[in-house]
Amino acid sequence: MQFPLVFTGLGLMLIASFFDSLRGPLLPLISHELGLSYERVSLFLVVGYISAVIFGRSLIPLIEKWGVRRLAMTLCGLGPVAALAALGVGGLPSLLVLGVLVGCLSSAIGAVANLFVLDGTTPQKRGRFYSFLHTMYGLGSQAAPLILGIALAYSINWRWLYVAAAVPLAGMAGWIYWGLPKRIAAPPEAEQKPMPFRWFSIQGLLVACFALYVGSEVMTSMWMVAYLVEAHGMTVEHATPYATGFFVCMTLSRLACMLVQEDATERAVILVGLLAALGSLAAGFAGFIWALPLAGLVGPFFPLILARLTRYFPREAPTLTFRVLLGGQATVAACHFGVGWLATNIGATAAYAVAPIGFVMVLGLTLSYFAREKRRFQGSSV
Repeated sequence: MQFPLVFTGLGLMLIASFFDSLRGPLLPLISHELGLSYERVSLFLVVGYISAVIFGRSLIPLIEKWGVRRLAMTLCGLGPVAALAALGVGGLPSLLVLGVLVGCLSSAIGAVANLFVLDGTTPQKRGRFYSFLHTMYGLGSQAAPLILGIALAYSINWRWLYVAAAVPLAGMAGWIYWGLPKRIAAPPEAEQKPMPFRWFSIQGLLVACFALYVGSEVMTSMWMVAYLVEAHGMTVEHATPYATGFFVCMTLSRLACMLVQEDATERAVILVGLLAALGSLAAGFAGFIWALPLAGLVGPFFPLILARLTRYFPREAPTLTFRVLLGGQATVAACHFGVGWLATNIGATAAYAVAPIGFVMVLGLTLSYFAREKRRFQGSSV
């Protein structure tokens, strides 16, 4: 165990999740302030995720060339740039510039946070620490709508939240430079040459499964406020606690995953979480909007699937981690564009239905992946 690396990953994930999750609750505010339809304001999210995919894909060769330490310091330097871009937002073009920067920043730093934990843990304990890492995502995501609500109550412009978030990111850059060793050794199990990636393989199925999950999870959380505002007539201030509640449930469920050690138990927790999300969203559409935050119980999927990835594909873990996260970004970009169009042309209820439909598809792909995983690795020592 290398605890400084784990600490670094936790800190980066906390900050990246705040940048990531602030965007959703801002949609109604930006739409009203700039006079943009939801179809157009959703481009703020779409360009962010598309840029994240392109930017993240270009970072894969830099992992081996630069190493995770240098790459992380470079990415932290985007924080002040994003803050300046936020202060300059006055229309759709400047909003899209901010979307590109925030998308690249939150996605790449989140991916690097996973790599720090990968390098700092052993395979036996990685599942627990991934659960803790993505608990940090839940905490940062809770903080985003909560702090936005407080800022609105005190008439603080939303742009200053990006400025405030850039400060701890600069602090993390200093910690990485002075607090971590100059060279970070890769885990012993990752030293062999990785197998080439193929889409029509179990690895490709894993990427597809993970990508659809990320899209569905982000649709559920980021569009929850917009759905409650448009479909139920709430104000942003009254709707943001529901989004906060979603991330509270996500955080608590991921903390509970630190107790999960058995392979079969992991599978059961993942499937139960998906069913809980589907049930809570169905209840919400039936009029029981108090049930919507319970969709956050799907939270264990992310860390437990990543832990299985590193356990069963140790040689491919660094690049495969980037691939599954980039796949998620691509799916989210497509979903945001579709949801924005649906919200503008059909209605918020139809748009928000994308989330449960996505989770149904994730459930089917997950069952398929588990079946192939069991056939391939049954009796394996990994």
